Amino acid sequence: MNDLASSGLVGTKTVSNLFLRGYTLTGEAPALAANFAKYEVAALTATGLAKLVPGTHTADQAVIVLQPSTAVGQGLGYAIDGIWNHEALVWPAGTALDTYEERKAFFGNRPLQVGKRAAGGTSAS
Repeated sequence: MNDLASSGLVGTKTVSNLFLRGYTLTGEAPALAANFAKYEVAALTATGLAKLVPGTHTADQAVIVLQPSTAVGQGLGYAIDGIWNHEALVWPAGTALDTYEERKAFFGNRPLQVGKRAAGGTSAS
């Protein structure tokens, strides 16, 4: 399947439950950490993409990183909207964002939201 952040062919064709509703590639910012995972929930700051720390960063700063990084300063594409399957995203470990309810409450009513799949593949809130 085509990678979401590029036009290159990546891996085998498999069905993903990544999205409940599509997103817009918003922009590119430098990585402030060397090890972002693809589809990691991060914080967009004035200087670049930082690891999300709830309590330090707000939901208004939250973005989805669209490609992995291996170096500080690497330009990474990100999205600030869409409804994403919370189980398919990479969340910060050891935070208060461990359950669907906590994740949904964190994002609130922003253009970037999380949802979950119901039985039969339809979205549920």
